[in-house]
Amino acid sequence: MKKRIIIIVLSIVFIKCIAILFLENFNTFEDYVIAQNILSNGSFFIISDGAMNHSYQFPIYPILISCAFFIKNNIHSAILINILCSAFACLLLFRNIERLRTLGYIFFTEKWSYILSVLPLLHPAFLHYELQCVHPFCFDFLLLNLGITMLISSLLLNNNRWFDMGIWLGIVVLGRGTFIIFPVLIISTLLLKKQFKSVTTINIGMLLIVGAWLTHNYATDQVFGLTSTSGKLLWKGSLHNSDGGNYLLNGENYNSALSIEEQNTIGRATVVEQNKFFMDKYLNQWKTEPNHVVKMFFIKLKNFWFISSNAGIEYSSSIKKAIPFYQIINALSIGLLLFLSFKTKQFYWFYLVLALSSLQCFFYFETRHRLLFDPLLLVICSNLWMKYRKTEKQP
Repeated sequence: MKKRIIIIVLSIVFIKCIAILFLENFNTFEDYVIAQNILSNGSFFIISDGAMNHSYQFPIYPILISCAFFIKNNIHSAILINILCSAFACLLLFRNIERLRTLGYIFFTEKWSYILSVLPLLHPAFLHYELQCVHPFCFDFLLLNLGITMLISSLLLNNNRWFDMGIWLGIVVLGRGTFIIFPVLIISTLLLKKQFKSVTTINIGMLLIVGAWLTHNYATDQVFGLTSTSGKLLWKGSLHNSDGGNYLLNGENYNSALSIEEQNTIGRATVVEQNKFFMDKYLNQWKTEPNHVVKMFFIKLKNFWFISSNAGIEYSSSIKKAIPFYQIINALSIGLLLFLSFKTKQFYWFYLVLALSSLQCFFYFETRHRLLFDPLLLVICSNLWMKYRKTEKQP
């Protein structure tokens, strides 16, 4: 790792650490509540829909900030974790770009590597989640870059490092389930190369990490899965009069789609029964109106790439004012990505982002899911542009 990028990132981290001392009105989400419960009760849980839920969501970020709260139970401790996650993510981003540049996949100069790696630390939406919210957004960005690191490493690793990769991939999946695309891509590639021993070793490493959480969920809530909310996520992602997210088209929360009777039924149910209730409603849609479910998938995919009508509903007024400008920039970048991909005939990175977006949109979609990929798209577009220019200059 180049010292210059470390100095730049640490300088920005220092400024942010000073800045948060003067910030107020922080936004907290379920992760904060779970972390406080870990601290006060020694147990990972949240009261959701009237039930004590121990498997509500992925565990790493709530556990991470609970460790920070153990040192000092102050919301600034969680914000500091966000700042550090962003910093490490950008250092990983720089390392990934430089490794790809060495392998001949990246065509821009080292100067651009610095610029593209530092920009996420200054992105307005990233700053919002980093400095104003106790939310796993910055941690997810770190996991995204860690997943890409593992993808690149799979091209270079010797056989004695596959177990380590399995451990890291287990952490990536346990941090954000949709990032399972990374082990799927890596394992599929190894299977095509008939490296069956490597695949087995990776799976053992992943199972050690993921298996522990699966055991916890079954022991506490009798749920066999990474979370107990898969049914709800699938259901709210295919609601009528919605864009496949947390809000209906009229601006009301997705819970308003439930009748009073249904809400009372859920309030009396166990965690397993709640998940089954929502999963049954979702599966019933596939039976009675499969065209609608398919239609909602493409609506969510459209929203992922071109911003939904409810974008910014949970953000501050200053960010909401910037959304129209962001929509224009976003449309131009997507157009440029498609144009350059066809011109240079290089589609592998586009396929990676398309796969990640499709997997996310299979469940539900919020603007933050798309924002995670802004730095990656900027790197891809910049690289394709340099490749295009290089191609055009050749006789």
